[in-house]
Amino acid sequence: MIPYGTRYVLPPEWEWREHLKHQIQNTLSRWGYVALQTPALELFDPLHPQSELAFHLTDRDGTLLSLRSEYTAPVSRM
Repeated sequence: MIPYGTRYVLPPEWEWREHLKHQIQNTLSRWGYVALQTPALELFDPLHPQSELAFHLTDRDGTLLSLRSEYTAPVSRM
């Protein structure tokens, strides 16, 4: 059983998504954009506007982590 609101992506749809993703990446690359990836987990920040809505985890050493909710803050810290 999988959580409500999720679903499996089967090969035909996956292939279509990958094709579309590559088309978008090629277009953005021609315009001078480059890719970047930020970590999916961040240190918990109680002052973050979405901190109460975030999925929280505890690291091995007891550090509270949050699943990244959006890209604005991680990108601005780079």
